[in-house]
Amino acid sequence: MKRIFALSICAIVVSGCFSSTIVIPESDGKYKLVSASSRRSDALSDGVKEAGKYCKKRKLDVSILSSEVQYKGGMDPTTKQALASVTSSLARATGSFQTVDTSEDYEATIIFTCK
Repeated sequence: MKRIFALSICAIVVSGCFSSTIVIPESDGKYKLVSASSRRSDALSDGVKEAGKYCKKRKLDVSILSSEVQYKGGMDPTTKQALASVTSSLARATGSFQTVDTSEDYEATIIFTCK
């Protein structure tokens, strides 16, 4: 039982924190960064961090020009939150875990420059 609990915790940590980013050079020294994550706040904050790292590699400072976060999940966010709550309760009762999050529920688009 302890082993199942430990594996469940690992699954929660991995699924809740996954994000991915891509940087696309644009004109006039601007860059577009797209960051996807299972959480709205992570999509944006991870994107800003990655923009900073991108500029730091070039020994420059990041300047965020604009940002936008959109929900891209296949399920209404309110329904998804309710389902996640029920799933969490069942997980505690049965010792198993199933997430309703995907790594690409939220997509942040950040336009930035390196100065």
